[in-house]
Amino acid sequence: KQWYQRRVRGILFGGLYCIMSQVVKHKDLPRPAFVRDCQGANIPPEAIKHLESVLYTMPSMISQTRKKADNQFVELDWRIDVVLSNNSLAKILQPEILMAIKMTNSKSVIAQLTPQEFHSLRQSTAKVLHDMCQLRERKFMNS
Repeated sequence: KQWYQRRVRGILFGGLYCIMSQVVKHKDLPRPAFVRDCQGANIPPEAIKHLESVLYTMPSMISQTRKKADNQFVELDWRIDVVLSNNSLAKILQPEILMAIKMTNSKSVIAQLTPQEFHSLRQSTAKVLHDMCQLRERKFMNS
């Protein structure tokens, strides 16, 4: 039974993801057409109401929140250090990426990353930037 519930949840979330990604890609889709298409797909009215809220109402709230944000990214300093050896091992040759992020509230965040962690961060950042471009096209984040 638990396997079945996980399978159903996976299918539901996959379906929701497909619906939402299509709406974001087709930025000119009017609200009534979205509701009509959801009704045609036999999506329950309560679920349609929630999806509609996320896709058409939340963007204006996001835009207002963005205007109020006072803690923003100011500067990024980075360097790569390579550890040649240490006391216990002769040669290591392991690179480390050090990043210092300065914010407008005068706070700094310092991160020490392995190449694998940096690669993961880079991929996540690229995905976020791609998604933000999609949202900008949809006029979610425009001022």
